[in-house]
Amino acid sequence: MAAKTKMPEYKIVLVHIKDRMANSGLVQKILSEYGCSIRTRIGFHEASEEFCATNGLVILQMIDKDKEIITKLGKIKGVEVKGLNFK
Repeated sequence: MAAKTKMPEYKIVLVHIKDRMANSGLVQKILSEYGCSIRTRIGFHEASEEFCATNGLVILQMIDKDKEIITKLGKIKGVEVKGLNFK
């Protein structure tokens, strides 16, 4: 009989930073604090030679502590955070 494999759980946190210049340092500090719980981190913002957006989006794939990081990031004014869990 084959061993049962546990279905993976994907814990995704979406972080919308509305004012990158004002908030990126605070966000980075929290991301560093939870660095060992972040499996994947992807950041997006519009940029070209003529333009650099003031807002940005960070997508995190968490191993654990997703609720903790959502709470901490959500306390920063100008930062919107949403969590998604897939099983």
